[in-house]
Amino acid sequence: MGGHRHRRSRIADDAGFALIEALVGAVVLIVIALATLSAIDRAQKTSGFGKNRSVAAALAEQDQARLRGLPTDSLSTYRTNHTASRTVVINGLNYTVASTVDSVRDTTGGTVSCTNDGNQADYLKLTSTVSANSIKPVTIASLSAPPLSYSSSRGMLVVQVNDGATPAVGVQGVSVTITGSTSMSDTTNSLGCAVFPFIPAGSYDVGIFKNGYVDYAGTTTAIHQNKTVTGGSLATLPFVYDAAGSIPVNFETDIGTSGVVLQRSRGYNAAATNPGVPAGFRPSGHTNPPVPTITLGTLFPFRTAYNAYAGNCATANPKTAIPNVNWFNAGNIGVDDSVIVPPGGASSAVTVRQPGLEVRVKQVTAGPPVVTTYQNGASVVITPLDTTCAPKDSTWTTARNTVTGTDGWITKPAYDFGGSTGNVTYDPGVPFGSYTVCAQQNFGTTASPKWRKSNTTTVNVNSATGAPTPVVDLTVPITGTTFTTPQC
Repeated sequence: MGGHRHRRSRIADDAGFALIEALVGAVVLIVIALATLSAIDRAQKTSGFGKNRSVAAALAEQDQARLRGLPTDSLSTYRTNHTASRTVVINGLNYTVASTVDSVRDTTGGTVSCTNDGNQADYLKLTSTVSANSIKPVTIASLSAPPLSYSSSRGMLVVQVNDGATPAVGVQGVSVTITGSTSMSDTTNSLGCAVFPFIPAGSYDVGIFKNGYVDYAGTTTAIHQNKTVTGGSLATLPFVYDAAGSIPVNFETDIGTSGVVLQRSRGYNAAATNPGVPAGFRPSGHTNPPVPTITLGTLFPFRTAYNAYAGNCATANPKTAIPNVNWFNAGNIGVDDSVIVPPGGASSAVTVRQPGLEVRVKQVTAGPPVVTTYQNGASVVITPLDTTCAPKDSTWTTARNTVTGTDGWITKPAYDFGGSTGNVTYDPGVPFGSYTVCAQQNFGTTASPKWRKSNTTTVNVNSATGAPTPVVDLTVPITGTTFTTPQC
């Protein structure tokens, strides 16, 4: 009986090993099958890739034949007058066919781009590139030689656009238009160049434009130059063009009498000078009433500093107003008004100093005794003698000088700057220059006005230190003819 049980146990063990062997065999067969299928799949994919590249090569050859069949006029203006790429669908796969035409030299084999020599291209290089998903692009190139007579009666124009850096860097993406015997347009490449090959000889107007860019003068619209193209030669026309920057300008003035007492001020306008600016300076617009901050915008970002000052005319420039003092040199007041304008951004803010227009308005009785009274609340008109400067301001008044505690000083109307400065009730700051000043008062009522005016006097505001100018008095008569309207 025991032997029988032993035989059954051995048979069971043999059956277990047989099952394991069967499973291992099945796994081996599966691995072999998968490897075989993978190899077959790779072979099919490789075959598919080969077929797709063959299709791409055929499309490139077809595009080359198409390009070689175009007349020279069409090839020389290809970038302007033809679509750069197109899509062809074959067997459900999208193929992109890109075509380019470049001008090349026979001597160097290089593509004409930014160059200053006078030799135009000898050939046109025709390039066809076909690409699609999962295949390496196929590129075929060939050369086309224009007829000799065509080359001698036509020339090349290269428009080169650089920024203001040293060394200069080409500006990409600038729209370029030429108008003359033919009209064409293009966009500058990564080197800042636009090439117009084999165009009829003659004079051309060339315009460039890129939004947010300016020339030395701060021109925000298209800028133009003329260029003559000679048959059989290459002409290069350079432009300097850069992203416009700006300067935020704040104002201060000195309201002290025996010493310097600086206070925030409002300004009507501002200007900035740089040796590279054609007109010598760039003014802001005029604001009346004046404002605490003015932004000088659309400035060419010279890599040298601008000098900022209050005013919108040349005579307000401290260098002109005080010719014996270099206001912007180290050690002088205006040195902090010098700032570098970054391309496409704003510089740090500058605070320019305006000298004070020190004028008082008084009344004098006939007496006896003679009594002099300085009047707050008078109406004052100031007018620049230089007609190119800001227009006159008729909104000034008279108020108490907060330093001396005395009345009758002419000032802009009170203004609240907020923050630690707060409300400023006495602000006589004006740009450098000469002004006529006239005061008037209403001795009647609003409903029945009786205006009397003072004498009109001229005040020169050109203190070399920026301190207040000598005090000038205006007298408003308290007797005599009155007017129903202001007379200043």
